[in-house]
Amino acid sequence: MKKTAVLSLSALALATVALPMVTSALDDINTNPKVTSKSSANNLTPQMEAHNRVSFQGVNINNGGLVLEEVPGYDFSPVTATTINTTGYTFTASGIREVNSAGVTQDNTPQGIVVTDLRGGTTGYKVSMEVKDLSLTKGGNSYLLPVNTFKVSVKAGSFTDAGGNVIPTHAAKTGVDTYKVKGEVITSTAQATGTITSEIPDVTMDVGQQGITSGTYTGVVEYTLEDGKLP
Repeated sequence: MKKTAVLSLSALALATVALPMVTSALDDINTNPKVTSKSSANNLTPQMEAHNRVSFQGVNINNGGLVLEEVPGYDFSPVTATTINTTGYTFTASGIREVNSAGVTQDNTPQGIVVTDLRGGTTGYKVSMEVKDLSLTKGGNSYLLPVNTFKVSVKAGSFTDAGGNVIPTHAAKTGVDTYKVKGEVITSTAQATGTITSEIPDVTMDVGQQGITSGTYTGVVEYTLEDGKLP
């Protein structure tokens, strides 16, 4: 299962792949009444108890049980003198919202990686990210940005359950290189069920000094969602 977002040095574009939304399935609700008696000084007072039973049936992965709902894109500021170091340029950015899984354009507010897991299992999932070449077309010629690394960091995530307990959803990732290689940026826990939004990814891109032509370079960020196959 893959989804793409667009990467830009100065201009934002839209993600191109959308996946369907899904909802959970309610299998059965059953009430079983039971009659008991309570003694008192003068008589027997009937009391009744009812027991609720709710069963949830997991959704098969092929029927939308595991869905990549939203992914962020990245828009870097233009090069300035302060970004130059001994080996080239260093850019930093954080994930921004582009489109959701229904293909609806969103505003450019901060955005994490959103996954819905309705399978009802404990295998968890993982999300990998791969940054493709950033290119510029100018004067009929095509130029590639000499990217050295594109490193991603995502803070650990959690939610608070009905009992007030803090439940971890995914571990922290620091400095995962994703340039032209799949880097695992989300590794969920077994408890990461339902719809989970990760912390906002922070990225650092290092670019060499040689062979850069002025202009706006754009490229694609490809996200892949897979079954985690946790023990």
